[in-house]
Amino acid sequence: MEGLISMAIVLFILAFVAGIVLYIVSMFDAGLKVKNFGWAMIIGFIISFFSIIFIAVVEYFMTIEFTGIWLFISHAFMAAIVIYIVGKLFKEKLEVDGFFGAFIAALTMGGVSHLLWIIYLSIFNKACCKVKNT
Repeated sequence: MEGLISMAIVLFILAFVAGIVLYIVSMFDAGLKVKNFGWAMIIGFIISFFSIIFIAVVEYFMTIEFTGIWLFISHAFMAAIVIYIVGKLFKEKLEVDGFFGAFIAALTMGGVSHLLWIIYLSIFNKACCKVKNT
């Protein structure tokens, strides 16, 4: 029972963070608009979940390994496909400005996510940045 509660808490936190990212990108009008923060949480979680699965499946069949900026762009392209499809499924709640808008949104979501991760590390994990002299 504790494992199930822990998993529910983690899923809620992931949905909350995905909602924050999606809502911020929507405020920038970077390729998509979401109706409100509640829908941003739900749709952000759905986009995150299916993007992770889609990227894992595609990377399994890839014959070349991308690194650096190419990895970022390929993940953004795959996330854009998911965003575009989810935008078609949730027409009233999520407005996507075509595939190019979905790609711009995916790039922006990646940047906002990275920025939130840096803020998280700087606030809650200051010890990670210290180098120990041995």
